Amino acid sequence: MDIFESYQADNEVFESVKFDLVIASSGYEERCDWLMTSFNIQAEDKIALISSKKHRDIFKGKTNKTFREKGFSFLNLPLEKDDSLIEYLEQYVNDFKGDELNILIDYSCMTKVWYSGILNLFSKVDNATSSIHVYFSYTPVKYQKSKKIRPIKLAESFYNSSKTRNNGKPTVLIIGLGIEPGNADYIKELIKPDKTILLYPDPAPKGYVELLFENNKHIINEIDMRNMINLPLDDLNSTIETVTNLILNLRLKSNIIIAPLGPKTFSLVSMLINAHYPDVDIWRIRSNMLQPEIKKQALLSPIILKVSFTGADE
Repeated sequence: MDIFESYQADNEVFESVKFDLVIASSGYEERCDWLMTSFNIQAEDKIALISSKKHRDIFKGKTNKTFREKGFSFLNLPLEKDDSLIEYLEQYVNDFKGDELNILIDYSCMTKVWYSGILNLFSKVDNATSSIHVYFSYTPVKYQKSKKIRPIKLAESFYNSSKTRNNGKPTVLIIGLGIEPGNADYIKELIKPDKTILLYPDPAPKGYVELLFENNKHIINEIDMRNMINLPLDDLNSTIETVTNLILNLRLKSNIIIAPLGPKTFSLVSMLINAHYPDVDIWRIRSNMLQPEIKKQALLSPIILKVSFTGADE
């Protein structure tokens, strides 16, 4: 299916849209079940993704109990694999008989592998349904400084399709800065781009921008200030427009790599860009260590991106 349109929706969709399917992720963060307890979301089917670890038995956690009480079934997945999720969704779409399929994805606590797999599936699925509307919802949090720094395992092309970059074109690396120190420096040193552009969220939750600048001061000091662009965290329409225009101005004469190191909203936008322009490569950093257990209390306004898919002949 083709992406027909994508734009930021507001909170009223939680009350006005009758969803056919809701997919969320259960875990240790306080925000994991926030959306389901804060809005009267109606859906025919509800799935909570889980990934059990011995030191994080989420079956005993508060969020798991909440999802169970809300009528969710559970799907167990490895953190770095989406096979079971994709198999479930493919079967669900194939079995759906209506003209419009509405799906809500709360990706606030999902891994990049999980929510990128969802976006990719609907971009590639061949279905007789007239249209599929996927609402990607993200709940921002009150950011806290972690006491642990996660060691980097590797950096790699997210879709395992990295270009050889032997076409004579210069390489432009676009980094969506995150708050983990050293990640941006690592990927820049590995790729050795001809040009680096840094994107960062501002305005953003209190303390986030200050922490981001503190943890990325080395690479920021290396970059021409004209190659630093701020994107409002809560305005996805503006972010999509800015990044798309940036890509269109560069892609004909350059190899483009986007490294969305944070926040998750920018990761989703990057994946959406890749769906439109597959020659734009997406890279990620992987660590040997899980995210530190921080409560990550939810803020009050979810950020929702509606992506509509239609058949190629529609």
